[in-house]
Amino acid sequence: MRETIAFRHSGSGGRNAIRSVLAATSLLVFAALASCTTPSGELKPAQRQLPPAQLTSCPIKGVPGDVLCGTLQVPENRDQPGGRTIALNIVVVRALSSTRASEALFTFAGGPGQGEAADAEDNAEDFAAIRLSRDLVMVDQRGTGKSNPLNCSFGRLDDLVQAFLAGNLPREKVAECRSQLEQKADLRYYTTPIAADDIDEVRRWLGYEKINLYGGSYGSRAALVYLDRYPEHVRTATLRAVFPLSLKNPLYSPRDAQQSLERLFADCAREGACGSAYPRLKEEFDVVLARLAQKPVEATVIDPRTKALVSVRITRDAFAGGVRRLLYSPSTQRMVPLLVSRAFAGDFKPFEPMLAQTAGIERVLSMGMFLSVSCVEDVARIHDGEIARETEGAFVGDVMVRSLKSACELWPLGVLPPNYHAPVRSKVPVLLLSGALDPMTPSYYGNEVARYLPNSRHIVMGGVAHSPFPDCAIAMMTKLVTEASFLGNLDTSCLAKIKRAAFTLPSKQGS
Repeated sequence: MRETIAFRHSGSGGRNAIRSVLAATSLLVFAALASCTTPSGELKPAQRQLPPAQLTSCPIKGVPGDVLCGTLQVPENRDQPGGRTIALNIVVVRALSSTRASEALFTFAGGPGQGEAADAEDNAEDFAAIRLSRDLVMVDQRGTGKSNPLNCSFGRLDDLVQAFLAGNLPREKVAECRSQLEQKADLRYYTTPIAADDIDEVRRWLGYEKINLYGGSYGSRAALVYLDRYPEHVRTATLRAVFPLSLKNPLYSPRDAQQSLERLFADCAREGACGSAYPRLKEEFDVVLARLAQKPVEATVIDPRTKALVSVRITRDAFAGGVRRLLYSPSTQRMVPLLVSRAFAGDFKPFEPMLAQTAGIERVLSMGMFLSVSCVEDVARIHDGEIARETEGAFVGDVMVRSLKSACELWPLGVLPPNYHAPVRSKVPVLLLSGALDPMTPSYYGNEVARYLPNSRHIVMGGVAHSPFPDCAIAMMTKLVTEASFLGNLDTSCLAKIKRAAFTLPSKQGS
């Protein structure tokens, strides 16, 4: 039988031990609290009365100690508290120490559209040093994971490749997605600010007065929005692969990917063995794109969902989009010269795994939530005249931007708070981490955000792209969470050891 748990902190700021709930004898007294405003002057929703927090033991293999799961019902539309509700899926990985600190670490998923609770095992490993003294809390943001997920199917593997790798979302599929999801959701109420209000209710429900924040990629934006709306409850924040509120995603993605690819070409030329093996890398890449624009290549791959052999088109945009995806990590960047060289020779076998892996996107990304966030927070501010200017000369072209803009014409838009895209200002200690090789969130985004955070430090990590999160950077984050302050002599020497991985060279057999 699974144990039901009550979750409470002691009034002194420490935490009482978890104890069993005796519902029949529980007596809760709630005080009605008035609405308050954010730093930008926006009215926040009044605090609701919340039920007692009840969590159930849900052990995870390989994760020592207590892991607890539960759900909190929140209104989909906070202006209609009696209307439809969303059950937020929550996982708490409890601190290992009996003298645990009162401030947990809340982690935010990327995307937008990824759930966070499924990463509990990885987070417990990555943040093991923090977990010694602090709970780790993971919430599936509304519309993701198990929190009323806004999932849609795009059908055949070839359709997925053209939509998510080539970046050409079919309008008819988007319309079907909207029609399907509107049976269970009002798609206007799945934006980042509303999700931040959810997170604060989870914080109150679990009894934390202050929390530490961590978010990577879109998760850094979600963390920034929470910091802006609830600064009094934030102790520290760590933002990796920083995704500013001012960003008009994906308007600048082609430009940023182009810069990343040009750096890769230059680094290959400087690396003697790579330069010798691929002396005309850029020229060959341009030729491959031109050939595919004239005539796509038909590939036969195994669809991992059905295990059946299926035909998939490698179009110009699909190949360019695949290369862009490979730029996200140094471990896959190293494959780009070999892949281009083999494609130039007419062999697309090294590219085929990219096609099969695209099938996993529907499993990890809630497309409806992605659109509900992106269409109003980013795409609505993109003007046609900007697209040609910002995508000119970029190898991925303008298809991704124009296609998403077209898709958003079919999507209902939520309402954002006034001044939502203004810089977040805070004196909370903030660590910002950027990868020097990042094709999606280059370091100047971190610089932009750091300008308005006077108690922050922005560190650019050489040899790191959009991922990974190196151990030495996690150690810096651990120091921040432990001490809640920045010391001028924060040791960054370990970063010097992180270098771009050596490029993959052709074997003697030419494979």
